[in-house]
Amino acid sequence: MKLRHVLLAAAVAVIAVGFLATCDLFTSPVSIDQRIADFQSDLNNAVRTSAYNDFHPTMTADYNALKDGTTINTLFPVVNGGTTYTLTVTDESSPSTGVMVTVSGGPNTFNSGSPKYLKLVMAVTGTADYRIVSLEMETSSVFPGPAQIQ
Repeated sequence: MKLRHVLLAAAVAVIAVGFLATCDLFTSPVSIDQRIADFQSDLNNAVRTSAYNDFHPTMTADYNALKDGTTINTLFPVVNGGTTYTLTVTDESSPSTGVMVTVSGGPNTFNSGSPKYLKLVMAVTGTADYRIVSLEMETSSVFPGPAQIQ
């Protein structure tokens, strides 16, 4: 009888540890800088099937449209053996109104010899990860228009 209780307790403990290991309790939140680095990495992949994960799943209006990669590919043409995209944060003091980022590199048709500027509005998910809510791209650091992905 005692052996049965010990085995049952051990089985419950193994299940509990397995459950906790799959939870977000042991993962650290994704910072703004890490999210932008992840987005840069996704832009530099020929297949961008995971790029939508950089965006907020409930606050990004075009979230489902981002899953096929067409929207990202339109804004950021795929690099085929050329210079990769480099995203450099210039101001992250106000994530909820826009993190300012300079984009350089990419295909010649994108870059045209000068950097582009992004305003990335960021928000935190339930797991304390920063995600992109919307982005706007301009050829200067002035952002008069509406977001291109929202």
